[in-house]
Formats: sequence, C-alpha cells, structure tokens
Amino acid sequence: MTFALVHHANQYLITEGYADREGLGEILGVKGPSEFSARKRGLLPLLQMHVAYGVPLNLHLSGTLIETLAWHYPESLSLINQLLRSGLIEIIGSTLSQNVMPFFSDEYNRRQINEALWLYRRHLGCDLRRVKTFWVPERVWHTEKLAPILTNPRLLNGGYRQVLLDDRLVHRVRPFDARALSAWNIAGVPDLTILPISLRLRYLIPPAASAKEHALSNMLRALRSAGGDRSIAIYGDDLERAAGVGCWDARHAPQYERFLRWLSLNRWVEPVLLSEWVRRSQPFETGTIDPGTFFELARTWGAGEDYRGWHDDPNCQVHRRYLAAAEQALASAEPGVAANAELLELGWRHLFHCAYETSWHNLKDARLEQPLRLAPWAAALTSHARSCAVIVAAADWAAKRDGLAHAELTDLDGDGELELVVKNDRLFAVLSPRWGGRLTYLFDLTNHAARLVVGNISDDWNLQEELNRSMDCPRNHPGGLADVGQEHDRYVPELSIATGQCVRVSLHNVEAGSPLAHLEKRLTLMAGDGHLCVAYVLPEGVWRASVDACLSPDYYRMLREGRVGLAPIVGRFSRGWRNGSTQVWIRLDRDQSAIWNRPDQPECGHGLMLRLTIFDEVGHFDVGVGEQPRGRCAGARLAARERRARRLALRSTLETPAALAIAGGTRG
Repeated sequence: MTFALVHHANQYLITEGYADREGLGEILGVKGPSEFSARKRGLLPLLQMHVAYGVPLNLHLSGTLIETLAWHYPESLSLINQLLRSGLIEIIGSTLSQNVMPFFSDEYNRRQINEALWLYRRHLGCDLRRVKTFWVPERVWHTEKLAPILTNPRLLNGGYRQVLLDDRLVHRVRPFDARALSAWNIAGVPDLTILPISLRLRYLIPPAASAKEHALSNMLRALRSAGGDRSIAIYGDDLERAAGVGCWDARHAPQYERFLRWLSLNRWVEPVLLSEWVRRSQPFETGTIDPGTFFELARTWGAGEDYRGWHDDPNCQVHRRYLAAAEQALASAEPGVAANAELLELGWRHLFHCAYETSWHNLKDARLEQPLRLAPWAAALTSHARSCAVIVAAADWAAKRDGLAHAELTDLDGDGELELVVKNDRLFAVLSPRWGGRLTYLFDLTNHAARLVVGNISDDWNLQEELNRSMDCPRNHPGGLADVGQEHDRYVPELSIATGQCVRVSLHNVEAGSPLAHLEKRLTLMAGDGHLCVAYVLPEGVWRASVDACLSPDYYRMLREGRVGLAPIVGRFSRGWRNGSTQVWIRLDRDQSAIWNRPDQPECGHGLMLRLTIFDEVGHFDVGVGEQPRGRCAGARLAARERRARRLALRSTLETPAALAIAGGTRG
C-alpha cells in the first residue's frame, strides 16, 4: 500500500507572551511547561520523529512561518535544512500568507506564490524546479480561477504540476473506489494533476486509542485492496494537529509517534515522497473538478463549497473594503523611480500579510447556536491593510521630493485621526498625536531605494484593530518616541513652521490624569538633514522620563532575509543598527543628564529596542538615518541654552530672601 503523509505548517508572524494563545517557542517545541518532560510536542519534535523512524514526510511551511522562523529562531531553519538533506522530507509549495485564492486577482496570486518560492530557495535551499506540488490555501478550489495561475510559466519554479485536494472533490467518488486513490488529470488543464487527500485518513490520524489504531490498519488494508499499482492513500492536514500544539490536543503528539512506530514496523505500507510516486505513476483518468473545499469548512462551519458563506458575510464588508482599497492604491501607484518601487514592494508584502487566511471565522462560536463571525485576529490583520496608504504616500513623496522640509496634519490611513507628517528629501516621518505622540513610521529616503526603518507594521497585531496604537499584550509596535508607561496618552500638535528650509512642530500631552500631562515634544527638521531633532520638555514636578524606540532597519529586507547583514551601532552617545546599506540610529546630546537604559524586552517582532532615560528638564536627542553628521545640531544648542536658562532660574529662586530664610531655619 503506497501511502503519503502531508503536513501543512502555518503560523502568522507571531512572537511570545500571549495571554490567549501559545507563543512561537511552544509551537516549535522549544519552550513550554513540559519542556523537561517525556512528552514531545511541537513542529521540531515532529520532524525529528520522522527522521528517527525513517518515515518520509511531505511538508508545507507557510511563507509567514518561514519569515517568523528566520527572524526569531533562525537555528530552526538550519535544523530543517539538515532534515531536508536526509532525503526524508519534500517541500510542498503554496502562497506566502495563505490567502483564499479565488477572491484575488491573478497578478496578486502570482506575486503571493513567487514570494513563497523565493523564501523556499533563500531559507531552505530548495531547487525550485523540484517544488512541483501545491497546497491550496484552506483547500478552497476553483479550476477556472486557479489552474491557469498554478501552471503559469512565470512562476519561479516554472509552474506547478500537482495540486493536493480533498478526495470528495474527485467526482464525489466513494473513498474505497480506486478512482479516489489515484492521481487525476483535470479536464481542460493538461499540465495539472490532482492528488486526493483522504477524508477518512484525516479522521483516523493520529489514532487516539488502540481501537482507532485497529480501525486505521483495517482501513489501509481496505484501501490496498481497492486500489492497484497506481493507487496512493494520502493523509493531509495541519501539522499543528499531529504535533499537539495550537488549538489541538497535546496528546496528539505521542499518539502520532506511536503511529510512526507502527508504520516503521509494517512494511506492507510504503510511505513515500510525492515526487517519487508521481514519477512512477500515471493519472487514473481525466475529470471535471467542481469548486469545493474540505468537508468541515464547506458544511459544518457554513463557509460553503466556494467559501462565499464566510468571504461574503455582511459582517466582513468593512474589512473586505480595507483589502480592496489597499490593493487599488498599490496597483494605481506608479513606480516611477527606484525609491518609489522599493516602497511599493513593501506595500504589496504588507497587503499579503493582511490577507492571511482571508475572512477566517471564529470557530469558538461553532458550539453556540449562532452564525460564525469574523475571527478577531483576522479582523485585526485586515484592519491594518490601511497602513498600505501610508506606504503609498511615502512612495509618492519619494518620487516628488522638492528640496524643502514640510510638516502637515493629515489622515493618511483613513482611520479618522490626524497624523503629523514631517518630511524632506531624506526622511518621511509619521507621528500619531492620538496615540502617545509616537513616531509610528520613519522612511529612509537617503539612498536610491527608500526603506522603512521605524514601524514593524506586518508583525502580529493579535486582536488589536486600532491603527497606530502601541500594543500591550504581547508588547509590540511601540514605534519611536514612546513614553514608557504612557504610550497611549493623547497629544495635541502645533505647527510653528510648516514649510521651508526648516520646519518646527511640537506635540503637547493633554491626557488628563497622566503623570506626563503637559510634557512637550519638539521636533525640528532641516531641509537637507537625515535626522529628526527631538527635544523633550518635562512638565513641572517630573524629574525623569524614559523613552523607547523600536528600530527596523530596512523592514522589507528583515522580513525576507531575517537577521542576515544586521549589525549594532554602539557608541557612548549613539546607538542603533545597520542592515546592509541602511542605518538607523539615535544620538544623545552629550551636554545633558541622560543615559542609555535597558528596555523591558530586547525586541518587538521584527524590531530592535532602545531605551533612553532623561533626567534634565529639557532633554535632546536625534533620530536619524545614514551616516551620522559631525557636530551638534542647532536643536541641541537650543536645548542646551534652555537647560542653562532653567537652571539659572532655579538657582535664582533659591537665592531669594524667603528661600534663604527657609534654608537658614532648616540649618538652625
């Protein structure tokens, strides 16, 4: 009996520290409460099981999971590469972010597939000519829409040749019919073959008890009898299910290991890599494949065979518009110059991330007698597609720079709140007065290719739909100028000089009851400078303020490449990071009472944390890109003069007769 195991491993750009779900370390199997116990759970232990028992595995890793591993656990990719070299694992392809493909344009889907292929080559060392089997996101199939895309020779692998679909789509044949155990040609699509996933095997693996093990053995024997030399039984499902992580029972992992042990002892079952079986087999026949998906999604959960029950849900209408508007903005933006094109590539990638598991609904409601609704995490991701408008605005400015500095208040992302934009030929900075007066985006325009250096916008937002707000649990997306403990305070902006060779703006904290109420942030940008000059004016009675910055030097490259090329910038007064030709840094004014402090966590997603603590009434620092300028900027000199004036004023109050009398009385 020829048999194939296919595992689909899919996670978003998650981190650690969630209150409502497992973190990345637990999903991988490198962290968790049972790390010292005998129970194996997680992605890496499951892969090692296959090596230990010598059982071949067909593995799909989603692009978002590869991006996450390349950044947070690059060593895990080294281990996966080692297992690939063992010859026991074959890589299955798909889209980058598991978007439900029938609802997107051909060009959008082609980009998604090619980005995933690029990651397979870059991080897994795959020969793309050998990646020929495709895992359809959520297994939602539509022949007329998807077949031309999958066989497109413009794909980096030259096009796919096999696609994994549920056996119920193959003419709705009975599971023990030989036709359900064979490859099928699709009518009108001569270059694409269907490999059927067995519904019954999905229900029996991993076997939960000896009775199920017996039932599984009997079923495989029945399949062997029903099929012939050209037959194959395929198990395909979420890897997290067999690994006992995510929403799945932790007992699944040891049950799955028992199953692998059984496979290794029963030689009449031959586990194979799909490419090997395809080379020696021929399709059973040709047939028309109707639109459809797996049984639970289509019937039990109400998405329907074409998924429109979820995608067209009226409760998703606003979020569908977010995706459509973002795609339209990116598609209509003209690349024009290299800097513009680089940012638009980032915009497309962010949009891909926001379409992750498109319109997925909350299965927790499946036990209730009410319709399923858009999952909160899906709503959060889709909401952040609006950030594409900010990227398009930065790209537009990169193409139309005029040699001057500008400041303006505008609602860039359409969230109903005004953002403060400060820009010149070298920088495009966006600050959120509503959410902490924080620097939410900083684009470096100094080189031929523009880059995002503050704002890790594609990293997980958990359940948070609000734009520009620093995320609390787990802590993420602080941006820059984030006042520790008061990241959500409301500020009011003031534009003193809005255009010219120099712009000056300020942000005033108006949050009632905040310990930082009346704090003022002053920003100066000269037309030719590659840095923002920032002054912090502390309110009366506040003697200290700590400020966080989350730096992402070339965020697009960090998503694709991980940590390759990343190096710290460390000096007495300057800290930051460089990534290839990109540099982003913060420089303290040496003539002040301020220190580099230790942040609560070293990283937030694809972002590197810095913290500085100011003890002066007027603190000053620069936030910049590229090479650091020599000497102090005009803003630093102004801040120093104001500090001296305040100190003189304080001393003069201490020398008044009343103050001297109090001091004398104290000494007496």
